[in-house]
Amino acid sequence: SSTIMEMNEAISKSNLSSNGEDPIIEFFGFNPKQVYNFTVFASRSGDGNRESTYTFTGANTIKATLDAASNTQNLAEVKAVQPNAAGKIVLTIGKSTNNTSGFCYINAMKITSETPPIEIPEGAINVETAGTLASLLPEPIEEITSLTLYGTLNSTDIKTIRELPKLKDLDMKHTKIIKGGESYLNGMGTIDNVFPKEMFYQNKVIETVILPDGVIEAAYHAFMGCTALKKVVIPETVNTFGNDLFSGCNTLTDITMPSKMTTINSGCFYNCKELLSITIPEGITAINGSLFYGCNKLEVINLPKTIETIGLWAFSACNALKEIRLGTMIKSIEAGAFYNCWSLNTITCDRKGITVAPLPVRRNSFPSDIYMMFSPVSAVTSMVAYVPLKV
Repeated sequence: SSTIMEMNEAISKSNLSSNGEDPIIEFFGFNPKQVYNFTVFASRSGDGNRESTYTFTGANTIKATLDAASNTQNLAEVKAVQPNAAGKIVLTIGKSTNNTSGFCYINAMKITSETPPIEIPEGAINVETAGTLASLLPEPIEEITSLTLYGTLNSTDIKTIRELPKLKDLDMKHTKIIKGGESYLNGMGTIDNVFPKEMFYQNKVIETVILPDGVIEAAYHAFMGCTALKKVVIPETVNTFGNDLFSGCNTLTDITMPSKMTTINSGCFYNCKELLSITIPEGITAINGSLFYGCNKLEVINLPKTIETIGLWAFSACNALKEIRLGTMIKSIEAGAFYNCWSLNTITCDRKGITVAPLPVRRNSFPSDIYMMFSPVSAVTSMVAYVPLKV
């Protein structure tokens, strides 16, 4: 054969064969979210039955057979093989019960991929064409309190969502945000894979939001002033939080940050009065200005060792914060960083020579002379700063 599967003659005449153990071929690097189709050609000159079995195993198992005896045109095809979670599919080549030769064969194989059809759960809405969400919503839209979306959304759809007056719970996990459509607010439009700026700005109703898989940024003011917001689910793809992202969300008690975050901009958790604890992922280098200002119930904050700077008023008025540890990479602490942290008694610092901006002398305002009170607690580099309760 020289035309089937677009093979040349040399390939079609060469084969892998076995009359012993069944050959196993492992494939790696597949996308677990896609399915794959396999087309197999096998040929061997001679008579008798040389029927081989081809078993593909990933998250599922699919099998096909093909008689290789003097074959020139026939193919074995399997469709919709899904890789396992590690992106692996295993092919086992065996001999069928009809085989009289004792050999199994494979000459060539073609692999194609496709995205499996999305199963839309009952009650969810699939926006197949961006900009059409409004036409898909059930009436009366004024009474919609919960919304689960699939498909593609643009600025027109964001405008539609923002105009639902009673919406409390929004699941966007299976959506993709793209550029285009009409402005949703004051000339603002969507950007590919960015959760929109001011999406729920000053919304007093929204309680739960699940962001789309694949977004890389939650833009500034997206949840600013959302006084009823209790839960936000953020995918691991997000690397940036915009300015004042959750500012004033005074019912938000905790949030899980993606492990690959690179930037948390200023004021992000400003006045989140119910925030109890938070972990900043490794790789973040700056606690920017007013980041946790007024988080007066924040008791525990786990800072990464990569922190280099703590900005203006970063933890000011965190009245429940009792202690904090700074790593070896810390370089500077800006003015007012711990101003009016009434419960903060101890800072542990693993590095000498920190630059501290001077402040007016007030209780726990941390003027620069306090940082002269470092005293060693180990034979290496660990230092502790004891903050005076009175000045």
